[in-house]
Amino acid sequence: MEAMSGTRVQILYVTDVYTGTGKGKPDYLETVDAYSLIIHRLPVNHLEDELHHIGWNACSSCYGDASVQRQFLILPSLVSSIVYVVDTAKNPKAPILHKVVEPQEVVTKTGIAYPNTSHCLVDGTIMISCLDDKDSNAERAGFLLLNPDFDV
Repeated sequence: MEAMSGTRVQILYVTDVYTGTGKGKPDYLETVDAYSLIIHRLPVNHLEDELHHIGWNACSSCYGDASVQRQFLILPSLVSSIVYVVDTAKNPKAPILHKVVEPQEVVTKTGIAYPNTSHCLVDGTIMISCLDDKDSNAERAGFLLLNPDFDV
């Protein structure tokens, strides 16, 4: 019930995916205002990423800690295995790319690939479910953990 009295949402972040369309453009994060107008587009660095289930660096699992803020959006890329971290706090209407976690680092350190869905954990760790290992073996799927600085 406390959330009902909170600040109303003024903007919305949506991923737009060009992967598989043949348009030769990168996917992007779109900022939409309260009037359903697109006010900003942040393209990612590569073609054929397929941005997937995005999530915040902080959520309701972090209750009781007033210092925790939703500042970063985590954008897993299913096809390329890249994870983009976007800073929404500096300018919420025009977020910027904060960090890119390259697939080579993830595979080298963990053996897993194809990040799907991002979740925040109570300690500030980001958990991303990954669908396969680097050789597309689903039985070796697992969870990628990024520390609060978004390091593997």
